[in-house]
Amino acid sequence: MTPSELLHYLYPRILPLHTLTPEQGFADPTTGLLNIPQELRASFANIQEGGAYLVDNGQICLLWLHQLVSPNLLQDLFGEHVTSLQELDPFAADVLPVIDTVLNAQTRNLVAWLEGKRGVGRRIRVQLARQGMDGAEYEFASLLVEDRNNEAQSYVDWLVAVHRNVQMDVCHASSLFCLSTCALTLTLQLGLIHPSLTLTSTFSLPSHTVITLSNNSSLPLLNFLILISPLSYR
Repeated sequence: MTPSELLHYLYPRILPLHTLTPEQGFADPTTGLLNIPQELRASFANIQEGGAYLVDNGQICLLWLHQLVSPNLLQDLFGEHVTSLQELDPFAADVLPVIDTVLNAQTRNLVAWLEGKRGVGRRIRVQLARQGMDGAEYEFASLLVEDRNNEAQSYVDWLVAVHRNVQMDVCHASSLFCLSTCALTLTLQLGLIHPSLTLTSTFSLPSHTVITLSNNSSLPLLNFLILISPLSYR
């Protein structure tokens, strides 16, 4: 998994379909690049009533439809014969048919763009998720990573926890390095280790550290924890 794929696995893309402008979902005539709508933050607070959304994390792709979605939007997406959510088949081989409407073409272009982000040979199967009707709605809820779902950490909580752990590790490593430097300096000043001897290895015990010298003698240093790995003394 590349860094970009990992990023979007941890924080899915959410693309609104009901607010697409005529230019979005089609190639820019100047650059030839697909015009992509603004991605939404992954929270239910940003989901609009009556909306339709593509949600993709690189592993699954959902077409989520609000329970109050407009019949006109359904017809533009799925065909004139579909005027309500109940008429859709979530188990159809191709949830998104090919029909001659602007919204359908825009949506299929966005799906193809998402598929291109997955790499060669990785096809997208769009899964239908109708609010209050399909089991895939639980998948949709789990992809709203900024919200708490089933007591799981939200994305923001996770970032705070990672930041806190990194700070603790950095502070701990800094303290060990300073303590080891002081301990070695004091040890050399006291003449406990002759400068001509080589420190070959160390290992830490709960209450003391044992230093093995090149002459195979052992030297206990009570109340010191010496981290030798980044240092070399002769």
